[in-house]
Amino acid sequence: HTSFVMYDCDPTKKFQKIRDKDIRVKLDARWPQLTSPEFTSLQDQSFWKYQFE
Repeated sequence: HTSFVMYDCDPTKKFQKIRDKDIRVKLDARWPQLTSPEFTSLQDQSFWKYQFE
């Protein structure tokens, strides 16, 4: 997501699950969700949500 900087998140913005499979795979390659198995993490995206919010 490039519309705002992740490390300085706007508290009024909420994480929206990434629906595009290609984007999820590319993001997971660079920022893996180490808290759960790959299949589960790409569907649930709880780690990314936690980091974002």
